[in-house]
Amino acid sequence: MGEVVFDAGQKRLFVSDPRSGEIVATDFSGRELARTGDLPGVKGLALSDDRGTLYAAVPSLRAIVTFSTPDLTEANRYVLGDQIHPSDVTIVGGKAWFGYDGPPLSGQFGSVDSSGQVYFHPRQSLESYGVSPTVHSSPSAPGVLVVASEYATSGDARIYDVSSGTEALITELASAPSSNGDFGFSPDGAELVQLAGEARRVRLSDGAIVATADISGSELDIRPDGRYAVATGAVSVYEAGSETPEWRVELQGYVVTGGLIWEPGTDRLLAVTEVFSGGSNKYALWSVSETEPAVPTPSATTASPKPPAATLRAPASVIKGQPVTITGVATNLPENRWLTIARADPEKPWETEIAQVWPDSAGAFTSLTPRQFWARPRTPPRPTSSVAPWRAPP
Repeated sequence: MGEVVFDAGQKRLFVSDPRSGEIVATDFSGRELARTGDLPGVKGLALSDDRGTLYAAVPSLRAIVTFSTPDLTEANRYVLGDQIHPSDVTIVGGKAWFGYDGPPLSGQFGSVDSSGQVYFHPRQSLESYGVSPTVHSSPSAPGVLVVASEYATSGDARIYDVSSGTEALITELASAPSSNGDFGFSPDGAELVQLAGEARRVRLSDGAIVATADISGSELDIRPDGRYAVATGAVSVYEAGSETPEWRVELQGYVVTGGLIWEPGTDRLLAVTEVFSGGSNKYALWSVSETEPAVPTPSATTASPKPPAATLRAPASVIKGQPVTITGVATNLPENRWLTIARADPEKPWETEIAQVWPDSAGAFTSLTPRQFWARPRTPPRPTSSVAPWRAPP
């Protein structure tokens, strides 16, 4: 599986395909803009701060290769060493920091600057990434580099300050329930979100775990308002601090590394999925959004609904054995509803239905009480009558 990087400002994306050894540039509609090849096993991608240069980690060439972004013309090839096989790259402070496999089957990280000067992090005791680690950074946390094991079951990761040009360890993250997925940075740059069998919010200054959530996934992106999207074969969107998704969309295939981004200024997510079919990789660009119904604001033309109501008129007293006429007016009723008139007696805990009426277009209605009630007037305490809405007849 390769990697995707998005250039939101120019509405472009770049996809690496290690099987074909190609990098392809498309716009946000999926239309191909440029393509380059002869990069066997190409994996990690990163864009320079000015978005004019694309960096690619090519393990088979033992090099970091750069391209001009308009047309993917190769600009430079920084060979790292005979036994150095880079697989991931990110840009911090004008340098390309990369994770690599090297002798003896040990993963580590290093950097290369624009002059081609290569630097390798000196391995510390008890420091191991197993294989080539992943490297992560964000403009919201300038000078910060996260180096993480991709396959270790304990989610090994370390945070470094590289603002001086060389790395200074800030903290080592506590063991996680599972291997690492993606990392994201909070909009204010104060926290790191780690996907590793759960979602963790980690304070960048000291590595303290601020909060955890029962959320798993492989890819992550965080909006400026704090909402975050998590993806594997589906995309789920969460409010900041919530474990329950606001909405979820199933996709075909799996979201590739780096293949999930909030499009700036919109509520739309872009996701790139990969399916291996018929001996080749097939990629798809998805536009994912969830439009919630707008809640109308009461105005001169849109008023808040009023509750149904009715007024009744009936004789103050009745004569035993004589019919009683009850009239009334109903307001704020839904259309095509009849009403039930019921007799309520304080001495009885139930109501007795007297009649059903159909209001006219003005809401007015009249009811003549049925014969079975004529001979049964009540003595004090005096009963009352009421109306209740009923479903429209079929």
